[in-house]
Amino acid sequence: MIYISGKITNEDPIKQRENLSRFYEVETMLNALGHKTFNPARLEEYNKTWEYYLSRDLTYIIKNRPTIFVMIGWETSLGAKLEVETAKQLGLTIVYEAKENTNR
Repeated sequence: MIYISGKITNEDPIKQRENLSRFYEVETMLNALGHKTFNPARLEEYNKTWEYYLSRDLTYIIKNRPTIFVMIGWETSLGAKLEVETAKQLGLTIVYEAKENTNR
């Protein structure tokens, strides 16, 4: 299982939709390569706090110990940084997206 990690939250609703869309693009790419994926963007709900999402996602990583696929731009996301640090502490495999894989 590959967990997709990256920036979702943005104060600008248009940018946030773009961020969410990017998760689906990466999910499609990884699935086409034959991988099973966990896309946290699929579980987005209205009226939930950032802390709710962070807790849910870190719990998933701790319990399931997936490979972490880290999308370009993750460094600007506190949540993604915490996911990567958690994965490092657990000794999980972390794969960083290559810049050639995106137009961003």
